[in-house]
Amino acid sequence: MSHHIYTTPGFIIDSRASGEAGRLLYIYTRDLGLVLAVAQGVRLDVSKLRYHTQDFSYATFSLVRGKEMWRLTGVTPISDENQISHQVSKKEIGTIGEIETLRARVFSLLKRLLHGEEANEMLFSILVGFNEYITKGNVDPADIEYIECIVVLRILYVLGYMEHTSKENGELAVFFSDTTLTEWSPSMLVDMKRARPLAIRIINEGLKASQL
Repeated sequence: MSHHIYTTPGFIIDSRASGEAGRLLYIYTRDLGLVLAVAQGVRLDVSKLRYHTQDFSYATFSLVRGKEMWRLTGVTPISDENQISHQVSKKEIGTIGEIETLRARVFSLLKRLLHGEEANEMLFSILVGFNEYITKGNVDPADIEYIECIVVLRILYVLGYMEHTSKENGELAVFFSDTTLTEWSPSMLVDMKRARPLAIRIINEGLKASQL
């Protein structure tokens, strides 16, 4: 009996070893929401999917629904910018490490906030914009804390964990307007430097509301 193959872009937000050579992948997808998928044999050196099923990979995933979880059947990379393919300075290596730590914190929070399979295209677009900015934007390590505040605020807002008045607050409105929810710019980081104390308070209130 043939099984329907679902193909959708997504991010691997977490994973763990499964069996002798497989991995269980937590994939946040555009079309299916958060799915748990088994990827058989990807820890083997000969696996063609090995390098495309690392944590934080952004790719198009082909999935088949099983009785208990999804099964990964294919991966097409969308971006390989997470890989260091050229000679970089010690400073650049340090920055890459800080960016990966940032990505890990954001995706770890996302995994805690999401419950079940439920698509949210706006949330996915926010993650795409965040990923593109930190991989293409020549990020200054001094700005990482401001980038994190912006993306966490947006995630909490889209998932409904923020008070409605937060959107209307003048200092934070620039991050939540319908035209800027997925946008990134140096001017936004300047705005966040001024608004960070308020943003931290709003984030803490949102996390309290989520009961995490």
